Amino acid sequence: MGIKKNYMSNRVTKNELIKEVASRAGFTMKDTKELLDATVFVIKQHLYNYEEVSWSGFGYFTLKVIGAHMCKAIRPGEPDFEVEARRYPQFKPSNKFKSEINADTFEVEDKSAVE
Repeated sequence: MGIKKNYMSNRVTKNELIKEVASRAGFTMKDTKELLDATVFVIKQHLYNYEEVSWSGFGYFTLKVIGAHMCKAIRPGEPDFEVEARRYPQFKPSNKFKSEINADTFEVEDKSAVE
């Protein structure tokens, strides 16, 4: 198939994702939404506490912390200003995840084989 030139032309919404996961897992959409929301909350909570979140076969979430620093004023005559410290969440996919995305075909796991 190859890589599409305009590779991100489509977007899956949260509701579409919930619907697909609910269908695949055999859960209700309400339960799936609660599970997804709880998962995201727990990941954010750990990142807030400066803890890396590792998800085997998927990747890991971490924080990049930029300390407070002084910036030069853009216009002459204006004073320099301080930029507050910031935390930026980042995601690094695992090698397994990257290789599955870059494979020639996407193998759909047989749900019945897992049970």
